[in-house]
Amino acid sequence: DFYLQTGGTNVLPDTSSAPGTGNVRVLSVTNAGVGIYKPEPSVALDVVGVIRNYNATLDTACVIHNGNGQFVTIEGVNSTNTSKRNICLNPYGGKVGIGVTIPDTVLHVGGNTTISGNTTISGGLILGVQTI
Repeated sequence: DFYLQTGGTNVLPDTSSAPGTGNVRVLSVTNAGVGIYKPEPSVALDVVGVIRNYNATLDTACVIHNGNGQFVTIEGVNSTNTSKRNICLNPYGGKVGIGVTIPDTVLHVGGNTTISGNTTISGGLILGVQTI
């Protein structure tokens, strides 16, 4: 069932607030924003659950999931989640920061970094102020 709530008033009766239990409040619209399975959204788009953006022509989906509460996952997958897809961040320019708000380089990591596996460097290597 699909129920719409606007401005605190249900267009159709709301008999449950839990997703997947039959009659649920799926979409709420308030002055603060739009909520999906979120009766009182506090931001422009407030979603409870997994977010999936799917392109049938390319059989590719971007899935954002809250993991087990200890982490968040962002995956590129096919429609059945049996094949993984690449994830590109700023493929047409711009910079990506991890742990920083204003990255100085294409990839700027603030804080300690662990690299597991082999590392390929095709270019110079700068350690502190010394170039190798």
